[in-house]
Amino acid sequence: MKKLSLFLAVTLCSLASMATDFTGTLKVTVNGNVQQQNATISIDQNNGNYNLLLKNFVYEVNGVSKAVGNIAVSDVPAMAASGKTLFYAYQNVSIANGDDASATWIGPSLGEVPVKVVARMQGDYAVVDFEMQLQDEVYAVFENVGDHFQIPNSDFEVWTSSTGEPDHWHGFKSASGWLAGSAKGKLESSTDVRPGVTGKSALITSGSTFGIVNNGTMTNGQLNAGSMTAASPDNHSHMNVNSTATDNNGDPFYTALYAAPDAIKTWIKYTQGNSSGNDSYHANLSAIAFDGNYYQDPEDKTYTNVAAKAVDTLIVRGDWRELTIPFDYSSYAANNAPAQAILVTISTNAKPGVGFSGDKVWVDDMALVYNANVTNLTYQGTTIEGFDANTHEYIFAWESETAPQASDFVLTVEGKSAVKAVNVEEIENGYRVVAIATSGDLMTCNAYVINYEVPAPVGKPGDANGDDNVDVNDVTTVINYILGKNPTPFNSDNADVNGDSTVDVMDVTLIINMILGIN
Repeated sequence: MKKLSLFLAVTLCSLASMATDFTGTLKVTVNGNVQQQNATISIDQNNGNYNLLLKNFVYEVNGVSKAVGNIAVSDVPAMAASGKTLFYAYQNVSIANGDDASATWIGPSLGEVPVKVVARMQGDYAVVDFEMQLQDEVYAVFENVGDHFQIPNSDFEVWTSSTGEPDHWHGFKSASGWLAGSAKGKLESSTDVRPGVTGKSALITSGSTFGIVNNGTMTNGQLNAGSMTAASPDNHSHMNVNSTATDNNGDPFYTALYAAPDAIKTWIKYTQGNSSGNDSYHANLSAIAFDGNYYQDPEDKTYTNVAAKAVDTLIVRGDWRELTIPFDYSSYAANNAPAQAILVTISTNAKPGVGFSGDKVWVDDMALVYNANVTNLTYQGTTIEGFDANTHEYIFAWESETAPQASDFVLTVEGKSAVKAVNVEEIENGYRVVAIATSGDLMTCNAYVINYEVPAPVGKPGDANGDDNVDVNDVTTVINYILGKNPTPFNSDNADVNGDSTVDVMDVTLIINMILGIN
């Protein structure tokens, strides 16, 4: 397979070196049933291309385990974009036995099977999608990303701190400031969780000191209680990559970002301590993406290290519902600040010292959202015929004498940290264009494949030797063919002038007539 060209739609860079083996989880879907298992994938460079090996693949159907074997996809061209390596392959592969000699591996008996692979890698992290036609249609996704691009313990299931706070999250018990021990807002574990799941959520409760409401507050940074005046900026959450402070688990009050998120979503439940309630009171959630240097919320000055904010100060009381809050990057674009850290703060009231003692906010299953939504695919500025974001494969005729160029194809993608790349390969009877967009966290990937078929050349009747002329040389070529002399070159389709599927003396006569201009 000849690689023609490579267009890096975001940033030209050399292919990143990477570890040979990736160990993670493999989620396998067969007939709508989802299974999960541990898996190892080996990915190695091979003269600029890549070899991929899924080791010891096993799946289950109706309670019956099927040991498939080692699945190898070889010589796959790669695309590099903003530190990520992307590739696409669709091959018929022969499956080898797995490593356990005592197992009965069915792969070798299947012959060549079609396997489609879409992979994306960054450093030590990889996500690989497989579509395989084995004895069953199998879809599998390998990933070892885990919560690398998320806020740790954002499902609030782990509570090992002696302060009773969720790991990596903090309330007033781990606060700084001279009033930290006096604040009455509480943070604790709850079994009241969002619909459809079991486990734990985080429960934030407001309190009261000397008749002043202390908003219940939770942050992944550190709280500071530094003033008796509720609205003072000395009462805030803060984060600083340069701080050496740690919580009771020894974890820093800091969460790094490795890609710029598009939104933050979470499940929220909000009740008020006064049974009559007050619909003008609202809980709030703020998420600030910034460069990692000191930042506090609420601000005590104008901070120029902010990359984006996602803020909802109008969370109304009510039962569990999912909130999705987009990040606003445009309002802070002038700061030119990278999104390298994230400070999240949730409070029982959007206004300091306002509300009721006993206001409660439950928080469950928080996640950062990274998009890679493709809205258009164009060739030389014109949308591909019939393009639809949900249709991933196209077939067209290619009638130009020159090969397609990757730089002529452009993906339009929505996603702050999404990357995209286009590759063109020469394949049998044409060209394959692969356009891939992947999200900043690698988990979402959209691959579009356009197969361009080059029409077979139209024959020229009488041109038996294929030199694009009809002359006496063609007469000689046909006569030699009839005499069994096997002339080279020889085009039998062109030599069969009368189209009777036989090259004989009648065709010689017709070629002579063509040369003489006799119809």
